[in-house]
Amino acid sequence: MGTAARKSGGGQGPPFYFWVRVKARSREDGISGLREDGALEVRVRALPVRGDANESCLRLLARSFGLPVSRFHIDRGAASPRKRIRVEGLTPDEGASRLGALGRTSRA
Repeated sequence: MGTAARKSGGGQGPPFYFWVRVKARSREDGISGLREDGALEVRVRALPVRGDANESCLRLLARSFGLPVSRFHIDRGAASPRKRIRVEGLTPDEGASRLGALGRTSRA
C-alpha cells in the first residue's frame, strides 16, 4: 500500500487524483458539477449494493473524460458516497483542465 505501488501504475508519470460525491438511486446518470468542497457530484441510477454504483460511477467518469474505464480506479471510499478517484495516464494539469470543464458545463 506504499508509494511504490501507487507510482508503478501506468508508467506515464504520476496519476491524477480527484474527489467525487456519488448520489446512488438517482433518476438518471449524470454529472451535476463541482461542489463547494471541490468534489465532482456524480449521479447514478444504480443501487449502492455489490459495487453496482461504484461501477456505474467509473463508467460515467470514463465516458465524460473520454478515456477507457480501465484507467479509472476508486482509491479511497469504496463504501462511502465520497470517493477519491485515481486516473492512470492523465497528468495532473490535463486532469484539472478536464475536471474544470466538466464542472462548468454540468452546472448549466
